[in-house]
Amino acid sequence: MKILITGVNGFLGKILKNHFIEAGHEVSGLARSHADINVDLSHVIPDINQKYDLVIHAAGKAHMVPSNEDEVKAFDQVNVKGTENFLRGIENSGHLPGQLVFISSVSVYGLEEGHMISETQSLKGETPYDRSKIAAEKKCREWAAKMDVPLLILRLPLIVGPNAPGNLGAMVNAIRKRYYFNVGNRLTKKSLVLAEDIAKWLMSLPKSSGIYHLSDQYDPTMAEIETWIVQSLHTKKPRSLPNRLIGILS
Repeated sequence: MKILITGVNGFLGKILKNHFIEAGHEVSGLARSHADINVDLSHVIPDINQKYDLVIHAAGKAHMVPSNEDEVKAFDQVNVKGTENFLRGIENSGHLPGQLVFISSVSVYGLEEGHMISETQSLKGETPYDRSKIAAEKKCREWAAKMDVPLLILRLPLIVGPNAPGNLGAMVNAIRKRYYFNVGNRLTKKSLVLAEDIAKWLMSLPKSSGIYHLSDQYDPTMAEIETWIVQSLHTKKPRSLPNRLIGILS
């Protein structure tokens, strides 16, 4: 099977590429540099000159809290405009793929907590990242319907694995550098999925359209996640801020 993966040099893209190659598939990668197709999707429509059985759009700006207006705009430029440019590139090539997979996020639901969330849940995400993923999903659905290409949308929770980006990566870095403090309810549970499990699932994905959630069977608490990170880094446990100080800072 011939496969194209966008964001192939990223956290998830690398793992997907390695798993498909090990399974004997022919994999091409698209990224800003050091890939088979080198292009910045946020500004350029790619030149795609061959047909693929499967296209996985994993490129995008990872979840984080923007600190300025430029970072807010970057979500739209990378996740929405980048998706639009990528789809135009496929269309312009004249070679429609056998199936398109879009990597999305459960954050599109805009929920602080939830249990057994359905794929039909209303999309109420309000952060810049949430809105960009909702808009990118819409572009994929409209394009797939117009082109009659099967579309599979994966709405994923927190992705875990080596060198994870986004909020998890920031948490690991803060614990490593000893400036991470325990605040809030550390018994809050988080749904997780291993990057390797995503790759394994995609190896046997249904050849049809649909929206899917992937998650580990066990949802750990924030305290457990912190403990796992501390143990893997062989460092000291994070310190806790006194409740009185938290109240002052808030």
